[in-house]
Amino acid sequence: MMQLLYLAFVFLFGAVRCIRDCEIFHCFPDVDFDIFDLPSEQQLHKLCPDILKGLECADEAILSCTGSNLRELAKSSNATTAQFAEDMISVGDFFSDLCA
Repeated sequence: MMQLLYLAFVFLFGAVRCIRDCEIFHCFPDVDFDIFDLPSEQQLHKLCPDILKGLECADEAILSCTGSNLRELAKSSNATTAQFAEDMISVGDFFSDLCA
């Protein structure tokens, strides 16, 4: 479980950096992206609302920046854009399940 969480945080950190032009860092003010200090289960439950809120905010920021939300970008003819959007959606789904 922790290894999967580690991979998700690594991806999320990288994904957020990839779209910094859309300025979504403000969406995660209370989430520490230090991938070398992963949270305990108790800390994760405390972080979950901020992570989920941040992912929703990131989708809105991407919509504002690009004119398309993640689900629309996942259908893009640009393979890189589509893959990135699909990966972000997967991370969101992962955290939705993890935090449920």
